[in-house]
Amino acid sequence: QTVSVTGGIGSLVWGVTSGGLPPGLSLNPSNGNISGIPTQTGSFNFTLRVTDQIPQFDEQNLTITINPPTPPAITAPSSLPTGTVNQDYPNTTLTASGGTAPLTWDPVVSPALPNGLSWDATTHTISGRPLNGSQGTANHTFTVRDATNPVLTGMRTYQLTIVLPSPPAITTTSLPKGTVTKSYNQTLQRSGGTPPFSWSFTGTLPSGLNLNSSMGVISGTPTAAGTFNFTVQVTDAFSQSDTQPLSILIDLPAPPTITTTTLANGTVASAYSQTVHATGGTGALTRSVSAGSLPTGLNPIDPTTGQITGTPSAAGAFNFTVRATDTLNQFDDQPLSITIVLPAPPTITPRTFPNGTVGASGYNEQVQATGGIGNLSWTIVSPGIGPLPPGLDIDPSTGVISGEPTTAGTYNFTVQVTDTIPQSDTQDFSIEIF
Repeated sequence: QTVSVTGGIGSLVWGVTSGGLPPGLSLNPSNGNISGIPTQTGSFNFTLRVTDQIPQFDEQNLTITINPPTPPAITAPSSLPTGTVNQDYPNTTLTASGGTAPLTWDPVVSPALPNGLSWDATTHTISGRPLNGSQGTANHTFTVRDATNPVLTGMRTYQLTIVLPSPPAITTTSLPKGTVTKSYNQTLQRSGGTPPFSWSFTGTLPSGLNLNSSMGVISGTPTAAGTFNFTVQVTDAFSQSDTQPLSILIDLPAPPTITTTTLANGTVASAYSQTVHATGGTGALTRSVSAGSLPTGLNPIDPTTGQITGTPSAAGAFNFTVRATDTLNQFDDQPLSITIVLPAPPTITPRTFPNGTVGASGYNEQVQATGGIGNLSWTIVSPGIGPLPPGLDIDPSTGVISGEPTTAGTYNFTVQVTDTIPQSDTQDFSIEIF
């Protein structure tokens, strides 16, 4: 600092006539400049004289106040960022101003930083990855020192919070329905949390399904229908958890359906075979007659194939209901009917018989017939329109009229044929005997 002056003759000479300058400062006697490095604080009063060549002088009482130096101050950051367990902490550098350079940072933070974080005093930077167990909030004091003698220090206490990672959150809010006997596989979804994860549930899963505790997969084959309510829970490595109520609706599979709606008619004494077809259902289907009865002579319906077989023995319309049942006891009923008709009856073929001669042996003529069932039985209708010529007779099994006529004349008679049903036919004939 140079003291200003006006007037005077020639070179000026400066001096302190009383008091004293602050220690460390000195006065240049030729130009009145006060300079130096103060070494002591306080207010220092002194009288300054300037003298010219005459010699004339002037004096001025002055005071210099020496303030203590400004200590260093930690100025940034304004606060420390929050850290997360098992995640890299954002490198955070502390800065300071003031004090006398160079500044030096203490290598010790009080109290020590959470496990996993480190303090580099050279770069005055916090870095690292907080470890499990370090979660929480604590105050930590950092110190910076300057080059002043004696050394001046700056201290700042920061609050540092370490939190756990975001907890797991189950994002699955509903599950698709399943079907009895059909494979089921669904993975529960979640977000956040820290692996490994553990899944569990309370309540009741559908019968036949299980929850994989490590994968969160619900799988298996349902064995019973219904609505099943339960709550799943996922827990992460830090014992953070989330729960979600869920339900699964298990339906029965489609029941069996009998596709046969009509059955062919049958004929008495003729072999019969028809199949009642069914589709759908679960497992092997079992057929049965649940109401009514099959035609007489037919066997019970085959429970495995649905075949109706046999030989009808009576005519008529037979109404009944066939039921197809699956392994889940689901069934379908189908009303059906079978009409059994009689076969075509026997029919005697008209013909003209040759004449016969009294006493001539060897008369042999056969009455022919078509149709009928089984063995035919032949007779002469009595009383009818008349008898055979005396000496002739009809074979009941073959219909052959044979013998040796004994009496001349014209003989009209009626032949009857009967099958095993029995159905019959008659035909009038005439034989003339000479």
